Amino acid sequence: MKPTTCTLAAAVLAVAALTLLPAAPASAGDFRPDVVDDFDCDGIRDVVYGVDYETVGGAEWAGAVYVTYSTTGVEKKYTQASAGIPGSAEEWDQFGQTTASYDRDGDGCDDLVVGSPGESLGPDTKAGSIHIIPGSRTGLNTAKTVSYNQDSPGVPGSPEDYDSFGDTLAAGTTSSGKPYLLVSAPDESFDAEDEGTVYYFRDNVWRTISQDSPGVPGSSESFDSFGETLAVSDRYFAIGVPSESLGSDDFAGTVHVFSHTIVDGAPKHIAAVNQDTAGISGSAEDDDEFGRSISVVSYRSSPSAAISALLAVGTPYEDLRDNTVDQAGSAHLINVTDSGKVTQLAELTQDTPGIPGVPGYADDLGSAVLVANRGTGSVATPSTAVWAVAVPWEPNPGGEPGTGLPVIHLTRADKTPGDGDVLLTEADFNGYADFQNPEFDASSKTLHVTSLWGSIAERPWAELPPT
Repeated sequence: MKPTTCTLAAAVLAVAALTLLPAAPASAGDFRPDVVDDFDCDGIRDVVYGVDYETVGGAEWAGAVYVTYSTTGVEKKYTQASAGIPGSAEEWDQFGQTTASYDRDGDGCDDLVVGSPGESLGPDTKAGSIHIIPGSRTGLNTAKTVSYNQDSPGVPGSPEDYDSFGDTLAAGTTSSGKPYLLVSAPDESFDAEDEGTVYYFRDNVWRTISQDSPGVPGSSESFDSFGETLAVSDRYFAIGVPSESLGSDDFAGTVHVFSHTIVDGAPKHIAAVNQDTAGISGSAEDDDEFGRSISVVSYRSSPSAAISALLAVGTPYEDLRDNTVDQAGSAHLINVTDSGKVTQLAELTQDTPGIPGVPGYADDLGSAVLVANRGTGSVATPSTAVWAVAVPWEPNPGGEPGTGLPVIHLTRADKTPGDGDVLLTEADFNGYADFQNPEFDASSKTLHVTSLWGSIAERPWAELPPT
């Protein structure tokens, strides 16, 4: 593969709205066929970002969420001091640490979900809560906000110190039209410390998923932090456990793939995938953190094949070249069928033939991944599925390791990485030094890239050159 020139790269991903926003990205690896984050029902994406460390009314780290409405260009700020949002702005609530959106009530407007994992509930410090703010033709309607925590009726469990309920969120609509929400509490403790659990909310029923759930392999262990990462599609969802230990290998990492089909009262577990799974490149090692980033989309490998899950997994702390290059990183594209068959379609590292550059210390390739469908509808095919892999700390030419700007690889699922993929370099981001640790989300029409500090870049898939 030949790296693109600055001219081609600028045509590939122009910065459409590069606003310096002091915030972390809302979500990672999220694909939805429809427009994302449309809170005022105009068919155009609104810009949402959280500032979980914002001081509100003198309360440090109370947190805030900002929404800029696409039609009017008006930016509005939402906090727990806003009329209608339950609770109050308190120190270390971290309102806005994470956000998600979905049309919960079916009115055509996305509803905003805001995580507040530091919320204290009585004596329970950082037990956590979430807030669902409905969208409307005039924007978010805080008067109808609904909040949930582990003290809420119907929510299993009970609030405890440092559960961090609401730490990670993901939401969408199933292929049968059912809106659903996933909420992680990665620091939930059962018999040990920080084992973690995920809450699945659909049809007004809350269900819990952990490695102690029937049909889920493995067991809940200290510091697993089950649910640190989440990814969803209309038929499948994935739960990342990058801190999972495998044998004697600490923080090796695992990803669990589920169907939205409810079996015996719980979503059906399909497969657990890690680097000890047959056919997956590499091997489970200390501190690889396989699953630190994940993305999933519904996929049909051929016209006659059944629909399956196409899973992208980032392993940003993978050591390469016989462990002589620390944290160079890798990424994997994996097909998982409903029967649990796991097939790796591709691995991408900077040692992959045709991929420019060389593995470097702390490149962290795979810190963000995305798999998306450039075609119509929600089901991708080999020619319409595309995956993106970030290398956030690729050194500038002559620069020190860990000081560079991101490089992003875009590759079609039916091509070998290095053969026809598009390389996006710092030229695509106009040299913004804050555009680091990018996160991805996408619709069937548009790719979005968000930096650690909230800078937004987007480009219609139709304007991307063929890959």
